[in-house]
Formats: sequence, C-alpha cells, structure tokens
Amino acid sequence: MPPAQNSDLAYVPVKNALYEFSATTGAQSTATARRQIVSNDRCNGCHGVLGVPMGTEETGIHKGVRNNAEGCANCHNANQASGYTFMTDGSQAPDGTFLSESYQAKRFIHGIHGGSMRTYPFTHCNNEVTGEIGKDGLRLSDGAPLTCTNAPGETDNFTAEVAYPGQLGVCNNCHVKDSWKQDRSVLGSVVYKPAGVTTMLDWFVISPKAATCTSCHDSKSVQTHVKTVGASFGSATQDQLLNKGVVFESCEGCHASGTAIGVDSVHVPK
Repeated sequence: MPPAQNSDLAYVPVKNALYEFSATTGAQSTATARRQIVSNDRCNGCHGVLGVPMGTEETGIHKGVRNNAEGCANCHNANQASGYTFMTDGSQAPDGTFLSESYQAKRFIHGIHGGSMRTYPFTHCNNEVTGEIGKDGLRLSDGAPLTCTNAPGETDNFTAEVAYPGQLGVCNNCHVKDSWKQDRSVLGSVVYKPAGVTTMLDWFVISPKAATCTSCHDSKSVQTHVKTVGASFGSATQDQLLNKGVVFESCEGCHASGTAIGVDSVHVPK
C-alpha cells in the first residue's frame, strides 16, 4: 500500500471479519445470513482496496480499517441521527431547526456516487451556512460559501469532489443478484429528533424507499412527488402516520420492475 503522511507509515489493510450470531444466546447463528446487496469486488474495481488511500489522498476511508461493504451499516444505519450534515435543501423542523441527516449507508453511498444527478450536495460537516446549498457548495440565495462549525476550512463537499467513473444508472456496477430492483428497507433515514421525544414513532424521517430514490433524485419537485404516494421527507405528521402504519409508500404502483417506468426500465446503460 502507498505510504501515508510519513515515509515510515504504510496502510496494511486487514479484511473486516463478519460473525453471524444469535442476539439471544450469543452463539454463532445458523440462521440465513443477510442477503447480499453489493459486491466488494465490484467496489474494489474502482477503489482498489476499499478504504485505503488512493493517489495523493492521505487518510482514505477510516484509514483503511473499514474495508468491506457489509460492515458499513454497523455504524452507518438509519438510527444514527444527525451529527454530520444539515439538509442542504434548506428543510426545517417546526422549531426552525434545520433538518440534519443520519449518515445512513445507502443514502450517502448513492448520494456521493450519483452526485451528477443531485440538486444539493452531500457534505461531511455541521454546516454553518444554512438554506438551500447548491452542488458547488454555495448558498443559492446569495452565493455564501458552505462552511463547517466543527472543522472550519475543512468542509468536505463529496457531491462536488467525487466523480463517478462509470455510467450512472447501471446499478449492477455495484449491486449483485438484482438487489437494486426492489428496495426491501424497513427503516428510513432519521433527520430530526424533537426535544424531549423518546419514542422513534415521533422522529422525523425520510421513509425507506424515498431515502433510496432521493439519494440521487433530490430536487424539491421529487420530494413533493414521493410525498403524494405515501412517502415522508421530514414531515412530522407524515412521519408519524407512516411509522404507525396508517399510510405506506406505494412506489411500486408505477415503478415496479417490469413496468414501463419501472426501476429496471430507467436504470439501464445509455
């Protein structure tokens, strides 16, 4: 691996091991393992060794110690609310607080790699400038630059900085076993926890299917569209109805695989 920071330091990646076990007994589980969604080999077709520095990059992804796709969701899951980025579309909670996304794996992986399709950027910081932020990191209303409160001068605007080297829409570049044709997620991406609220039923979320689709297709018009078919995008009322099973995302009514505007009809090589 290339040396990093000092000539006497080099990254030696040790592949993360996964262990299936019973949450009840702690014993190794014989239950069916989680379905495979993406291929590490396909990730490494571009990354070389996922997480390890490439070119002049110094730190890589977690300094190379997180290097398989299966392990990402251990930390980057729907329940790890906020802490990294405000909603760069300017969405606000009723108390005026700008909504702040959890760094859920499917949200940021799609959002970073599909940046050319996005209206707003994915950033890795607690944003100081709020309101609608364009992909170039400038506020749309007045051109004010995006800055970080937790790391001034070190704003990571992944949407602007990362260029996907393949054709967007060819989902099998990363996915396996046609996993991309149906989103089986049961949790959305948390964007806000109201003060004093302890039950997850009252958190603000981006609902499961919307969390996937709006990772790339994130414009306000798309947000409005997904809400009309039962999805949630940070609306307290809609979130609570969705979480309590009163409404549900009916995306498959139009976008089911095999239909004219199904996901497999629009995500194809061009």
